[in-house]
Amino acid sequence: MTFISSDPRLSKKQLFYRAGFVFILIIAITALHYLTLREEAIRHLVYRELYFLPIILLGLWFGLGGGIIASLLITVLYIPSIPSWSSSALMEHNLGYFLEIVLFNIVGPLVGWLRNREFQLSREKCEAEHLASMGQAVSCIAHDMKTPLTAIGGFIYQARKRLSSPARADERLTLAGKQVKRMERMILDMLAFAKPLNLECKPEPLSDLIRDTVTTVAGKAHHHQIRLQVEIEEDSQTILRCDRHRLQQGLMNLLVNAIEASPPHGVVTIRGLTMKKEVWIEVIDQGKGIPAEERQKILQPFITTKRGGTGLGLPIVNKVITAHAGRLEINNNPPAGTLFRLRLPENMPA
Repeated sequence: MTFISSDPRLSKKQLFYRAGFVFILIIAITALHYLTLREEAIRHLVYRELYFLPIILLGLWFGLGGGIIASLLITVLYIPSIPSWSSSALMEHNLGYFLEIVLFNIVGPLVGWLRNREFQLSREKCEAEHLASMGQAVSCIAHDMKTPLTAIGGFIYQARKRLSSPARADERLTLAGKQVKRMERMILDMLAFAKPLNLECKPEPLSDLIRDTVTTVAGKAHHHQIRLQVEIEEDSQTILRCDRHRLQQGLMNLLVNAIEASPPHGVVTIRGLTMKKEVWIEVIDQGKGIPAEERQKILQPFITTKRGGTGLGLPIVNKVITAHAGRLEINNNPPAGTLFRLRLPENMPA
């Protein structure tokens, strides 16, 4: 949740005008305080209560940051107008002033926090609706494409069997077959992203899960001349409650990405460790890294920096981890590369 969060439907110009209006309002109320005689207590009481208006407005329009800025600014401007504590007769009256200041600094952040939360929930709802509609469309397209691709693949196989000599034609059919397989993989990714996840969680040893996944991708690592390095505590007895098939699918996606991102003779590290009540699984490559501004974008479907990629690998991983009540973190790995961290609860809530 961001510190300052404004309504995305408003332009920068509109936000500037709103901020300007609120600050003019604060200055006007403060001027009334200082220009009114101290003896006119009723008027000062009205002006003091008027301060809640800019606090609430800035909190509603700019979220938590706006509420805090408004309350602190008003506190700084208002304190000098409070009568001196030198007179014991005024001490009880002054206590009301300071309690009002406390209220300023409670109401502002509270209104702003509630507004930020509303923005966040609204944004998540829109994203969920967008992904749901996209998933339905992708699922329909993938199902419609699956049948003709299967038929094309079968025709290519039959044609290659009947070829007696023409190497040129055979080469073209081989290329066509590779493209068909590539499209089939894309369809599988699209279906995996579109389908709802129904997890079947069971207790699984963390070390077994990691080692089995590494064994599965060892052939690809050898082909790319990459060494896979596993780091797990030797006496680790960590048991993770998870859907083994789904989690292994997500972990394989990360390992394949790390292998393809790393240079020849590089090292891809997969690390398993327990941190308090969480299980961390880290996949570390030696590639070029991912700029900070692109890390959230690559978790969105169909956005990829990899040639020939579908842009669904990382969104599928994120979907699997979120379904396990965990989260995916993307960090730098100095001096080069990227660290993908899966943070999972040891006992996933039912």
